[in-house]
Amino acid sequence: MKKFCLGIALVAFSLGHAQKLDVNGFIDALGGSINSDRPGQCLNAQTAGAMTVQLQSGFNFSRYQINLGSTFLGNHNRINIPVDIRFGLLPKLELNTSFSYTHRSYSENLMIPSRSGFPSPNLGARYEVLRGDGIKPQLALQANLSFLSHNGTFQQNNFGSSFYAITSNRFNNFTVNTNLGMVFTGSGNNSPIYTYVLNFGYNVSDKLGVFVEGFGRFNNFSYSLDAGMAYLVNNNLQIDAFGGWLGDRDWFAEVGVSWRYNFLKAMAKKKINGFLGND
Repeated sequence: MKKFCLGIALVAFSLGHAQKLDVNGFIDALGGSINSDRPGQCLNAQTAGAMTVQLQSGFNFSRYQINLGSTFLGNHNRINIPVDIRFGLLPKLELNTSFSYTHRSYSENLMIPSRSGFPSPNLGARYEVLRGDGIKPQLALQANLSFLSHNGTFQQNNFGSSFYAITSNRFNNFTVNTNLGMVFTGSGNNSPIYTYVLNFGYNVSDKLGVFVEGFGRFNNFSYSLDAGMAYLVNNNLQIDAFGGWLGDRDWFAEVGVSWRYNFLKAMAKKKINGFLGND
């Protein structure tokens, strides 16, 4: 009975002083920081989180040289605006969708008209199979379906699909991340493309992280390199910048942002502030 009375007293004391605390900041801290797939090519082994919506977008400029043997014919420039939306249903399960706007242009001497449009979108799901730390990897699986499209600039005559195994090993401020993928493009060619990403990340501080990675295809082996940084504005907002080399003299640069909204945290803030009489 004495223990019960002591517990009631402690709760009453805590509630009596709760208005002096930053309730919203306390709940945000409990929810941790945003886990984005940006920046870079590597997917995150950690899902968005239960009852969470997460938006990831950027602006990408790429330049490719077009050559015929040793003769330079001109440049192919591409502007791409990727958008990823992730819906966390459960702590280990999310649904996601990705789409983009693409504009392609060419040097005048190539005499190829510019093209703009929306490639076929993807609808996918990600499941966190294993949570690890250090040598024990965190493991997630991602599966996507891309829809057929018979209209527009970038047509896709068949359904496409892709499957990824995602791992992450975390050692204090250092991380090693990998993606292994199998992609069916929906172009009519039934042969899959096997892709890989090997990513190394380092947290310079609680807010600033940097990375370098290699990525490409196992089919007719190819590789590219990129590097960049991400800055955590707050627990729900991240900005990033990165760029890299795509082989020969081809290159790209991209900037982006990631933002999340957690419905559970929002409801908790509303209930607690209402109970305490805070505005």
